Amino acid sequence: SKAARSFQKLASRLPSSPEVFNNYGIALLQRASSMKVDPDPQQQQLAEAQFESAILALREAAKNAPTNGEILINLAHALIDSGRSEKALGIMNVHNARDEGSVKGLNTAAVAMFQLGQPAQAIATLKLAGSDDVVQRNLAQFSAQS
Repeated sequence: SKAARSFQKLASRLPSSPEVFNNYGIALLQRASSMKVDPDPQQQQLAEAQFESAILALREAAKNAPTNGEILINLAHALIDSGRSEKALGIMNVHNARDEGSVKGLNTAAVAMFQLGQPAQAIATLKLAGSDDVVQRNLAQFSAQS
């Protein structure tokens, strides 16, 4: 919460800084993710508003730096975590067309595919990403669940 407030203040002073909006969005996303799993039902209900704020901040970052792959991946993560995997996959398809072989991009696309009920496509996509530890863990998990 403190980090999000700090980045919010900084964003008001630097409204065209993609880095500031990216960091602001990440801080909000972390807060939303924590709220989503909080045992308090009130906190869980408030998580959706935090996800919306995170997505808005990350979209602003992407608008100011449309070719920055890290920002696009962060935006896709926020969309996946908030239950909008279809939108995340669209963003990752654009990212992966620009940056072929991006391990993070392929992994994020595969997670979106899996969330959309496309385990075979997710596994095939992960196999393109190489031997990265996160990719290998996701591959094992997806294979076990399909």
